[in-house]
This record gives sequence, structure tokens and C-alpha cells, in this order.
Amino acid sequence: MPRNAISVADKEEMTEDKVSHLSEKLANAVNAFKNDAGGKIREINEMVKEKSKEALDSSRDIISNKPVTAVAIAFGAGLLTALLLCRNKK
Repeated sequence: MPRNAISVADKEEMTEDKVSHLSEKLANAVNAFKNDAGGKIREINEMVKEKSKEALDSSRDIISNKPVTAVAIAFGAGLLTALLLCRNKK
């Protein structure tokens, strides 16, 4: 066998090392992506909670300042919904 020749066993070992290294890099990348995605999801969740609270507070203010208007809007929305649902049954 020539002096510079690499045996099949050596090639196999080098291939296994490369695969192991790439597998480790892939696992690290997946974990980094998972952690980043989890952080973004928590951030969006907090933002949605804030916006929901603001919308609820705004609705409460409007209802307490103009209760008759709020009741009229609710009645109109209910009537419109009922008309749309009953229209399909005929």
C-alpha cells in the first residue's frame, strides 16, 4: 500500500467524525432557534395581553360614559346577527 494512501477504516472514521460534528452543530442550531422562537412567542404574548387590557379598559370607559349608546350598538349588532342567521333558514 502506498505511503500516502488512507485505509478504508481511516476514511470511515473521518466520515463518522464529520457526521458527528455536523450532527452536533445541527442540534445546537435547532436549540438556538427553539430558544429564540420561545422568547419571541413570550414577547408577542405579553404584547397581546397589553393590547387586550387597553382595549378592555377603553371599552369600559366608553360604556360608562355613554351607556345608552353602548346598549343601542349592542342591540343593533344582535339584531343584525339574528337577521343574518335567520335569513339562511328560509
